[in-house]
Amino acid sequence: MLDDQQLIEELRARLRQQAAGLEPPDRLLTDLERRHVRRIRHTRLMAVAASAIVMAAVTTLSVMAGGKVARQAPAEPASTTVTSALTPTPSSAPQTPQTAEQLLQRAREALVGSEDLVVHVRCQTRTVYGVMRLDLEGWVLESAGRSRVLFYSGTDTPQADTVYTRSPGGSTTTESLDLTQRTVATVESPSAPYPLIAGISLIGDPRVLLTGISYTTDGLEDLNGRPSFRLSGPEGSHLRVWLDAETYQLVRVLTSANDIAYEWLPRNPEHLALLEHKVPADFKRR
Repeated sequence: MLDDQQLIEELRARLRQQAAGLEPPDRLLTDLERRHVRRIRHTRLMAVAASAIVMAAVTTLSVMAGGKVARQAPAEPASTTVTSALTPTPSSAPQTPQTAEQLLQRAREALVGSEDLVVHVRCQTRTVYGVMRLDLEGWVLESAGRSRVLFYSGTDTPQADTVYTRSPGGSTTTESLDLTQRTVATVESPSAPYPLIAGISLIGDPRVLLTGISYTTDGLEDLNGRPSFRLSGPEGSHLRVWLDAETYQLVRVLTSANDIAYEWLPRNPEHLALLEHKVPADFKRR
């Protein structure tokens, strides 16, 4: 049986392996390190003032960053907006019970069939105060080898805007806008054999969650007006997964540290525009 920490460490190890080749903006890891140090100091002060309260330091994961995870039980945050490229009605949702493995198999099949959809991902991370803050937001179109990520780094506005373009030849071009220093940098690196969505979602490739982990079914749940199946991870963990009851697409993942929402959008000019950014004329190239 995996406890919460062991489960997160396993997911983080898989993420590190998958994210080889994706480079975060230069300043992002520095910012994360500073935030980690501040959180550790705050946690120690709180422990002295009230020994009954144990505050765990949480480091925001970005594309390649890893950190420790709060060991407190997560409060259910406000529901996150999640939709699908398909629009089922509540009456069309299956009402008969299904096993966890049957649901997971449907979810894996849905991922295979979604490579030509624009996936919108919003990743929140729990702070030392127990509040979820938006860490990064991104869009991916796997069939086009294109993704875009906005890095918030614990702030209310994006600190970096990065576009990744994977070429058929096996390399990935990264163009990153530093929105605080007003600079732009372009880097080319070898591509790794993993989906681009692994570099956006803090838990890596969503297929990792759908294979090799034991779940139990919690039944149907209304998620922003849409019926969804909720699955609970191994006993002792805080892992929860929601699957759309009609399309079986992954729509939400909740852990002790992160709340991640997935939105599956049709490929059209409006959604393709989300994969692009414009370099302002006054940005200096590094």
